[in-house]
Amino acid sequence: MRRQTREVSYVVPVAKQVERQVPQTTFRPVTENKVVNYTVMVPQRVERQVTVPVCTMVPKQVTYAVPRHVRRVAAAAGNTNPKRKRGHSVFN
Repeated sequence: MRRQTREVSYVVPVAKQVERQVPQTTFRPVTENKVVNYTVMVPQRVERQVTVPVCTMVPKQVTYAVPRHVRRVAAAAGNTNPKRKRGHSVFN
């Protein structure tokens, strides 16, 4: 076996330094006095008369008839006078 040699050319990347001028904007804080007008709502008490609807209970006499089947149930339960409630006030 015989060895052969040959020359091979290749490229090696080399870093290139470049300097440029770049414009740069900087900001600095500046305090400014400014007048601002505004409205404030202040709570205050006001007395006035208002009409208020009022609901009241009024006693009413009610007369009703007890059905026969209810009378039989009441009698079976030991109530001897199921008609006793006829004409009573619903508020008593």
